[in-house]
Amino acid sequence: MNLEQRLSELEARVSQLEKEAAAATTAETEKHLNDLPNSTKEIIQKEIEKAKQSELIVGIDPESYLAKEILWQSRKMIELENSVSKISSSINRLKRLLSKS
Repeated sequence: MNLEQRLSELEARVSQLEKEAAAATTAETEKHLNDLPNSTKEIIQKEIEKAKQSELIVGIDPESYLAKEILWQSRKMIELENSVSKISSSINRLKRLLSKS
């Protein structure tokens, strides 16, 4: 396998990780809202969107299951961001090596 093929594979992996991170967050939210009545789901989803737009934190009891789940998801997102960063650095190094040769 040459460097260009490896570079292409790494770029595809970065793209996949970015998509998985967004999908995981959405999937986890849907999982928590799954058993709620539709009207409650709609209200919560609207509030989440408002919070995203204004960057407000939705008040949650820190000892609740949801708070612990959010903390866990945050840690997973940080791990994914670190992985993406490392892969991006590797891609950039490979690009520099390819441009030198």
